[in-house]
Amino acid sequence: MNTHGRIFVLMALAALNLGCANNFPPLTSSVQRLDLFDGAEIFGHTVEAAPVADVLSLSPEMEAFLAVTVSRRDVEYARFRKLMGGLVLGGFFANNYQFDGTYSAAETFAQRKGNCLGYTNIFIALAREVGLDARCQLIESHPVWNVESGCLIKNNHINVLVEGVRMPHLANSEVIVDFNMVTPNADDTRPKLVSDAYATSLLHANLGVSYLHEGKLEQAFAELKRAAQLAPKKKTV
Repeated sequence: MNTHGRIFVLMALAALNLGCANNFPPLTSSVQRLDLFDGAEIFGHTVEAAPVADVLSLSPEMEAFLAVTVSRRDVEYARFRKLMGGLVLGGFFANNYQFDGTYSAAETFAQRKGNCLGYTNIFIALAREVGLDARCQLIESHPVWNVESGCLIKNNHINVLVEGVRMPHLANSEVIVDFNMVTPNADDTRPKLVSDAYATSLLHANLGVSYLHEGKLEQAFAELKRAAQLAPKKKTV
């Protein structure tokens, strides 16, 4: 499950500078960090950041699903139970996991496949539409690193925290929803709530990785640049 965070964004930008493409002019000590972020020193012209992805918007198909699944007049627990039941019946918890499937909520819902970030986006978009307090949380386990196409990638995991749902058998009102059944190890750090902007930055970072693998370095730079701009200085909200 790979949601590549800000550490990877900075590393990937550096990787572009250090030789993922060997036909760019050599860098000199006079080049400033902002010049590199502009892209001109690498590509010969300014590279604009990719447009911000519309991650949580509902499609007509998602709205139709809610119309027959959840009543907004129900209490929080009933809304949550009906939403979960509808997603289970729809096959979303027996999902077609796709390691590089970086999609918005609407795209993941339509294709019935994606990575943990895509499935998390589905639940948050639907839950918020029916008035549930759902947010992303980042699971930072001991680092798992992969080397792909000459780039070092840190793998993390994203799931959903829903608050205000008082279930009969639970003492508190917090519920974790995870489409991939990842159970944190006892010695893992506590999950961290992250903002919508941070979660969107992860999507752009993943897209940047995909473009890197395809050798589309300018598109990769644009996505990684947007990811770095979106990521807040602090992860927690």
